[in-house]
Amino acid sequence: MKTKFVFKIEYYYEDTNQIDVRVGRSTSKSINDCRKVSVDLEKLDLNDSESFADSLISFLAQHALEGENKDDVPRDNIGEEISGELNIPDLVGKVVKGVYNYDKRELLKMRRVEL
Repeated sequence: MKTKFVFKIEYYYEDTNQIDVRVGRSTSKSINDCRKVSVDLEKLDLNDSESFADSLISFLAQHALEGENKDDVPRDNIGEEISGELNIPDLVGKVVKGVYNYDKRELLKMRRVEL
């Protein structure tokens, strides 16, 4: 089962390597009304933008599911997909979408597979 989420990085603390982020379901209340959580970037996969978004959504999915109900999609929750090289200061203030998989499959990073 998959649930679509969006997140918005409110602030990036370069000195402590942390971010303040709001996360919620894409179909629930406005992202600006969701609870703000501080996250240590050491706990996340920072290889590239896709793996960063996946690891952040996986890490914060429980916070987003608490106290949410399904309504129409608010205009603030229309997120964008990120890809390529990760640059956290560029993500501050942007709404990014991601998917949380309930099964334990994860993205494997590898350059080449030889058979």
